[in-house]
Parts: sequence; C-alpha cells; structure tokens
Amino acid sequence: MKKKIEQRIVVKVEGKIKRTKVIDKGHSVEILSILEIEEEESNPEPEPVDEKTVPVVSIEEISDEQRIADEAKKKELEEIKGTKEWLDKYFPIVKASSISLDDDWFKNHNPKSSKEAHFKHDLGNVLKSNSIKDFRAQALDPIIKDNSICYKKDMQFSKEMLSNSPNTWVNLAEKFLYEKNSRIGTYKERILFLGVIIKYLIEQKNYSIDYAWRAVCTNSKELGNYIDSPGSQGLIEPTGSRKIGDWYDFGNTMKLVLENNDRCSLIGGFYRNAGYYSTLVDKMIITDLDAKAFNYVGWVIMDV
Repeated sequence: MKKKIEQRIVVKVEGKIKRTKVIDKGHSVEILSILEIEEEESNPEPEPVDEKTVPVVSIEEISDEQRIADEAKKKELEEIKGTKEWLDKYFPIVKASSISLDDDWFKNHNPKSSKEAHFKHDLGNVLKSNSIKDFRAQALDPIIKDNSICYKKDMQFSKEMLSNSPNTWVNLAEKFLYEKNSRIGTYKERILFLGVIIKYLIEQKNYSIDYAWRAVCTNSKELGNYIDSPGSQGLIEPTGSRKIGDWYDFGNTMKLVLENNDRCSLIGGFYRNAGYYSTLVDKMIITDLDAKAFNYVGWVIMDV
C-alpha cells in the first residue's frame, strides 16, 4: 500500500520571481525560476594610501624659497648698469609732475626769509613754464674712477675725487648712460627736485609747511651734513649718508649744475659750511669750466 506524503519546501530568493517552471523527474522535482534583481551601484571604498610614499610640500616653504631667490636675483640685477633694478636703486625717478602751483604747500606759503622768497620765485617760474618732465636723479654722490663715473654706498672720498673740472663732469656724465640721455642736471631741474623734497617732508615726514621750507631754504643743518648738523664730525661722510626719501648725501658735497650761457653753479653747500650759511638752495656761479674746484661732485640725471 502506498502512502501519499505532501512536502512543502520554502526557498527564500533575492529578487522578484518573474516566472517559474516545475520539472517532474519521478523521484525528484526540479524548479527553475527567473528572478528580477536590482543591483546596487558598485562604489568600492578607495584603497588606503600609504602617507609615507606621498611627498609633503609646504606652500610656505616654497614661498620663502621663491622670495629668497627673487631677492637674490634683484640684488644681482641692481648691480648691472642700465637694468630697471639698477636704475631704480641708483637713479630714482623725480616726479616733477607731482607738484604744481596749486599745491597748498606752495600756494599758501608765506616766505619767512629772503632765501625762501628767492627759492619760491625760481620754483614758481619753473612750474609756470611746465617745461620739465619726470626724470631720474642720482641717489648717491658719484666718484670718478678710471675716467668713469661710479656709484656705490659707503665710498670714502679722497681730495682728488673732489677736485675735477666742471667740463670733466659734463663730458663723463654724457657718456655714462648715453642711451638714457645721461647728463649734468640744470639749476631749474635741481630746484624742482628740491620742491619734490619739500613736498616729501610735509607729506611723509609730517613736517609743517613752514618748517619744511625752513629746513630746505633757511637752515639745512637737520637735513644735510654740515659742520653744525646733528652727529657731524666736521668731516666728509661716506656715500649713502643723510637719507631723504630715495636720495642720500645732502650737504656733504656741493652739487654741480648747469646754468644758462655756458655757466655752471655749485649748489647746496658742503661739510665745512654751517647749515644756515650754505643751505640746500644756496649756490655759487662758476664761469671757468676748465678750472678745478673743490668739495663738489656732478649732479647726474637722465631720462625716465
């Protein structure tokens, strides 16, 4: 006698059964199912990185290295005559265009001495003519070495360095940087330069208008190297002394400038003078351009 046994088998599958087929094999049953499975997007975790193998670069270190390299390059270029870096260091730009008759420090100043009045008159005429454009002027006093003009800080002057004729300075200045129209500056350019200095003292050094005019025109002992200047030893100082703005060596030596009618003048006084006696605006005329004078250097300027 045969027994009928009912068996129920439950199989759990992943996905949704779309179709099933049962195959009777006598002593066994084979069930085929077609499933619909939603696969999740594969997003494997990134492999860990061995930090020891990754070079760590500091932005700050790169900046420091670049800065040091840039500074070294700049110093190198500053000593190559004619480069922009050299020009900016040894021949800063005198911004003639930065001053005018309408400036408060000029228009409203009431001269307190005859020297101030004379300088204001001369500067006013130059500004009215509007004939002088921006130019470059030597930052340091020059010397003549091996028949050539040289500029360098901390140079000591000898008597021979300060006893050349005006014509020597004129000729060497024209050859110094011919492509930039190097030359000995004129008296008009010098007083315009001193006007820029007055403006600098007022705007950058907080001088009152009256005191700035006094320091440049009436008594220059605080600005230059004179026998009565603070810290003066009564001796000529090395180049690069007595800085005002971008320029040095006020007082110390007289500066040779050109006048009209083939004349020159020496302006500014020198280390043996008193600051009230030979101020930055005082001058003496020279008519013999081949004669040797003493205690002066050429005032070399050039085009921007």
